[in-house]
Amino acid sequence: MLLIAQAEAAPAPTAPPPAETAPPPADATPITGADGAPLGDPSATGARPVQDPFGGSFLLIIGGMFLVMIFFSITSGRKEKKKKAELLASLAKGSKVQTVGGILGTVVEVRDDELVVKVDENSNTRLRFAKSAVTTVLS
Repeated sequence: MLLIAQAEAAPAPTAPPPAETAPPPADATPITGADGAPLGDPSATGARPVQDPFGGSFLLIIGGMFLVMIFFSITSGRKEKKKKAELLASLAKGSKVQTVGGILGTVVEVRDDELVVKVDENSNTRLRFAKSAVTTVLS
């Protein structure tokens, strides 16, 4: 003979009674979701509102970095222009120069906005260049 014993089943835990909430005012219109069901108070469900993960200062930091980059690019551009102007002002007869195209020669004549450069000693070849075409003055 086979005996089956059953343990006494423990009673299921009961959930605490729901907290009573105050009824909404009579003139309040309920907010509904996409399906038309009313949305409840998020604080009643335990949900927290979505917050900016960077505390709202992220855009300020990015904007500040952008302004600093613009400042440095403007100042470096001014320095380069000043250096180029000094280089062109220092050109004189007899200076050895290199042009943008890589042509090397000796300045024979300096005019307002152009130079005459001697590029070959044997054939006495001379070329005219705009002053802005000079990239470096060689020693």
